[in-house]
Amino acid sequence: MNLIRNVFVFIALIAGAVLCWVNAQAVTVDYLLGEVEVSLIIVLIVTLLLGFALAYIAMLPRAMARRAELQRLKRRLHEADQEVRNLRNLPIQDA
Repeated sequence: MNLIRNVFVFIALIAGAVLCWVNAQAVTVDYLLGEVEVSLIIVLIVTLLLGFALAYIAMLPRAMARRAELQRLKRRLHEADQEVRNLRNLPIQDA
């Protein structure tokens, strides 16, 4: 499994290097306060990182809710385990 992952990472790095080499020209980026001229690959990298950041922020509330639920379930499991141990330690009474 690690070999397959490493091959995919290597292919992605090679593809990224080729993308950098092919897109070396400068582009003008217009924003609200002005404009700036930067390399196209910088624009692509910043856009990719901004997309990752926005996706992370968008999924953060759900991830926090899942973490809270996981903690609650772990606490209930611990309580049930304690109850089973207590029941096992009770002396057996004849009816």
